[in-house]
Amino acid sequence: METHEKHKHDAPKNLKIAVITVSTSRTKETDVSGEVLKDIIEKNGHTIADYVVVPDEQDEIAETVSAFIQEGAEVVIVNGGTGVAPSDVTIEALQGRFDKEITAFGQLLAILSYQEIGTAFMNSRATAGIMEGTPVFVVPGSPDACRLAGEKLIMPEIGHTVKHVRDG
Repeated sequence: METHEKHKHDAPKNLKIAVITVSTSRTKETDVSGEVLKDIIEKNGHTIADYVVVPDEQDEIAETVSAFIQEGAEVVIVNGGTGVAPSDVTIEALQGRFDKEITAFGQLLAILSYQEIGTAFMNSRATAGIMEGTPVFVVPGSPDACRLAGEKLIMPEIGHTVKHVRDG
């Protein structure tokens, strides 16, 4: 068995994953992207650790991610606030707090998104990293981007990623 296959085989299968939607216009009742992510998480055998919608405010975004980690989330997925508008501050809130950045995540999501939606994705700054010993994925707030990131990138590798972070 190849090393990466062994790692995936030995990886945790049921993780507690928190979802944060960053938006000043959405509520839990109107948040389609958060619902898409929660559905993907549960369909892949994981548990929703927590879920919230927070405004586009750097301190609140960072504090919410940190609080969810402290409360036991093993993974955090943040959607929204990744664009280039002045109000898009999710990247600024989190990127400087990463102990390690997972640069390939944003690059792969850009490639997949380009193949599906075209050049509009170049205005996204999707990223991922390890914060306080926990993988944090930051994806655009559109339902299609959440579906693509969740199904094609995050879920196939999340157990493997967590295993690496835990094993040191």
